[in-house]
Amino acid sequence: MLAPPSPDDLISLLPTQAHTVLSVQPPTDTSRLPAAEQAAAESMQPVRRREFMHGRICARAALTALGVADPVIPVGADREPVWPDGVVGSISHCDAVAAAVVARREDIGGLGIDLESNEPLDRQTLALVCRETELSWLAHADDELHLAKLIFSAKESIYKCIWPVIRHFVDFQDIGIQIDTETQRFVAVDWDDDLPAPLIGSIRGRYRVRDGWIMTTSCLSPIRIDP
Repeated sequence: MLAPPSPDDLISLLPTQAHTVLSVQPPTDTSRLPAAEQAAAESMQPVRRREFMHGRICARAALTALGVADPVIPVGADREPVWPDGVVGSISHCDAVAAAVVARREDIGGLGIDLESNEPLDRQTLALVCRETELSWLAHADDELHLAKLIFSAKESIYKCIWPVIRHFVDFQDIGIQIDTETQRFVAVDWDDDLPAPLIGSIRGRYRVRDGWIMTTSCLSPIRIDP
């Protein structure tokens, strides 16, 4: 069983204006959720319900730290978290761990986080996750499938980061990234034509691989970019 990831590792990957909460104690009592969140959780399977509850508890704690009174994070039409006005945020969970990060939109234009166990990506999904440029890079790497899992996580954080702007599904093949293993940063380097270049080009990502965990974060500058 993996040791819990360090909250400080996740915090170190994010701007100082962001408020981050990481928890390793999944809740069991749905009464801890506001009514709107309880209603969204009622139809979920038990495992998914626990993940949902855990993530929402982290998110409300982060919002409270940001200064939002009595925060509630309902579920949107596409199952996305609906953040309070003027706030950007992201939630991630993996096994018994959940994390959330929030910030004022005037400080940070978008946020995405992802937590994954540092296990190799299934080779059968490699071509689904990676574009040709990424596959070429991986072919020369010593640990191809572990790096592919890092690409998977980085793209997950990117998609969460840009969702509030584009508000439509983005496939793993729609964006290509470049990873700098020395600085532990990543950026988008190519993407489909229907995605707004100013938005995708402004993404800045960071990551940490430690103690069996992958943590990735993506941020946008606090500028308005119409989809």
